[in-house]
Amino acid sequence: MLLAIDPGVDSGWAHFDGKRLVACGLNDGCLRPGVTRAVIERPFFFARSKAPPADIITLALNAAHWAGRVWSAYGVDPEYVEPAKWKGPVKKEVHHPRIWAKLEPDERAVLAKSCEGVAPSKRNNVVDAVGIGLYAVGRRA
Repeated sequence: MLLAIDPGVDSGWAHFDGKRLVACGLNDGCLRPGVTRAVIERPFFFARSKAPPADIITLALNAAHWAGRVWSAYGVDPEYVEPAKWKGPVKKEVHHPRIWAKLEPDERAVLAKSCEGVAPSKRNNVVDAVGIGLYAVGRRA
């Protein structure tokens, strides 16, 4: 079982069994039995980024927090992937529809259900975690 994490202040997560999305969500709930591999987005500061450096540092601290939780729960050293590697220079407005299109109908249902009750401004974290997972299992969106 793969666990993919987008380490925001409100962190998105996704579980893949083999190459299939089986669960996803926001914040806690990701530490389920059977994880043998974990991939966490490594925050990266782009020179032209509009994000304040302090925000990138906060993301890096969140990534370290999740790495510790993954290690404690599963004894698994997480892998890290930079945004440029898993999604390239594509903006969310373009990339998120690509992620949805890459999913099978039952996987879309898993993602849609997980976004119910999540503030629209935070759903992108769940979708990004799914995108990181797709990349990690070789189904890059």
